[in-house]
Amino acid sequence: MVIADFGLAVINGRKLHPQRRAGQPHLPVLLTSGRYQREAETDLALTGPTYFIQKHYSILVLLTKLLQWRAVN
Repeated sequence: MVIADFGLAVINGRKLHPQRRAGQPHLPVLLTSGRYQREAETDLALTGPTYFIQKHYSILVLLTKLLQWRAVN
């Protein structure tokens, strides 16, 4: 699983996502952001398993999201 901030300074989530999935289309991606971006989340989900956590999140929220992904796979 790739965990990335959606608003990275050098490469944002929209650009990172397709690059990471090029060779691994089923690679799950967990995006985080301080601003909720439903449109981006929806677009990215079309390319494979994508999850989103709103910042600021606790370790419990992160672990819950990881366990949700693990339960599906």
